[in-house]
Amino acid sequence: MGGHPPRERRRGVLAAHQPALPERAAQALPGLAHPPAGSQEPIRRDRPGNDGKDGRGGTTRMKFAFCNEMFRDVPLRRIFSTAAEIGYDGVEIAPFTVARSVNEVGQDARKAIRDDAAEYGLEITGLHWLLLSPEGLYLNHPDDGIRYCTRLYLCDLIRFCGDIGGRVMVAGSPKQRNVLPEQTYEATWDRTRQAYLECLPTAEEYGVTICLEPLDAAQTNFINTPAEAARMVREIDHPNFRLIIDVRATLCQGLDVAAAIHEHRDITAYIHFNDASGNGPGFGDTDFVPILRALRETGYDGYGSVEVFDYSYGAEHIARKSLETLKAAWSAAGATGDGTPSAAREGAAGTAQDAADAPREGAAETAPDSAEGRAAG
Repeated sequence: MGGHPPRERRRGVLAAHQPALPERAAQALPGLAHPPAGSQEPIRRDRPGNDGKDGRGGTTRMKFAFCNEMFRDVPLRRIFSTAAEIGYDGVEIAPFTVARSVNEVGQDARKAIRDDAAEYGLEITGLHWLLLSPEGLYLNHPDDGIRYCTRLYLCDLIRFCGDIGGRVMVAGSPKQRNVLPEQTYEATWDRTRQAYLECLPTAEEYGVTICLEPLDAAQTNFINTPAEAARMVREIDHPNFRLIIDVRATLCQGLDVAAAIHEHRDITAYIHFNDASGNGPGFGDTDFVPILRALRETGYDGYGSVEVFDYSYGAEHIARKSLETLKAAWSAAGATGDGTPSAAREGAAGTAQDAADAPREGAAETAPDSAEGRAAG
């Protein structure tokens, strides 16, 4: 991948992709085509990531987070307290657990989220499940008004993410990106690329990285593999647009997660950890040692976040056992380099069939009504 142009030139190039407001935009998704509520000036901060290097290009420490939606209606402040007590470094937030629309979350509530996390020594790693709520969002819809309003809301999400201290936005949302009937893959691809290009000036301004998430074919018919997502990342070629690798989704496509990490080491900025069963690490047969070893070997310096789709074991138990499993796998990955199976799992390596039988993104929860007041915990 070629070098990135200077920031001033990038802004000029990206600004040229901004379309005029379609006449039907205001009617396409009522209530979305407006500025965010009280967004502050962007938080200016260096983002060095994890500095734990081993001097040989590898990483000596990994930072772990979990996704908050498995705690359902528990206030964020209590979730932060639990995360800190267990030993996590950060929390990843699903916006629909905070409000129906992030435009309903005022500046005081945004500051409270950021401050509450900091009080417990945690980072807000970012956001995921971006387009589940409000209803009607669709990233690459052929209708100009729907697409425009979705792009506006993505920019609102970027501002919200930056305001609460987040660094990453996971672009998954499988049902809001499908290739629609009578549409071609190529046209959908072009509209998707255009949508992200239009958001990147805001992402750069707020220091947020959009991470494109490949999801398996049972969830979406568009961008199923790390290689497909990597193609989009390389076409856009912007430092605020990177790749996330999701363990379960990669396994479900019959692919080797460690190999994908090595292949796309230069553009991978986030990891979702989950067992092939759809639960957390340690609740099934997926061996995380080769995965963690690949992250060590490639010098990965981002977060690894636990995302589960089966909450039946209880959120706190899932969070605790997942972290124990990942830390054990991380230690084992540093101690063994010969491919010897590790005791940091409960069975054999997870299979594509295990993943195919697992719950899917969007299946575990549906967007609740607006949770006014929940943002401040």
